[in-house]
Amino acid sequence: MIGSDPFLNQPVRSLQTMLNLLSFLEADIPGVVPDGIFGAATRKSVTAFQKSHGLSSTGIADEETFYAIVYAYDVALELLNPAASNVTLFPAGLVITAGQSHPAVFLVQGMLAVLSQVQPEFSPVTLNGIMDPATVQNILLLQELSLLRKTGNLEITTYNRLSQLYRSLFDRAALPSQG
Repeated sequence: MIGSDPFLNQPVRSLQTMLNLLSFLEADIPGVVPDGIFGAATRKSVTAFQKSHGLSSTGIADEETFYAIVYAYDVALELLNPAASNVTLFPAGLVITAGQSHPAVFLVQGMLAVLSQVQPEFSPVTLNGIMDPATVQNILLLQELSLLRKTGNLEITTYNRLSQLYRSLFDRAALPSQG
């Protein structure tokens, strides 16, 4: 019986593990307990993933859905890598669009200002806390370079990638220890 055999349930458990991690980064995907049983909670999580990623919302983890989940999970692992931790946490459901102001935009503009000094692709920004045209243009560039969906909006995936890029500047610039 499939419900009692841990080996046979492993593919479902792996799917649930990936969906559960993604639920921490994408507010519209409900978490699921990795129990190896493809029940109602797993179907709901798969359906939410499909909907948020532009796939047909069937609730079935077909080949296209499974590979999309694997890809999203791989991206999430890079973003959650402790060695490249974020400058600060960004709320999963928050989306800041062009023209809006938010305290997080100050931090983003600060990171973009530093990046513009060492990477000529990025243009200088004004630290004003507003998603002004220069900030949006830099966000679009970051999204393009990171193979993210180009929206110009500031949301968790874009913020995490910017934070990772910003921290990598200091990792490379670290001086050898004296001693």
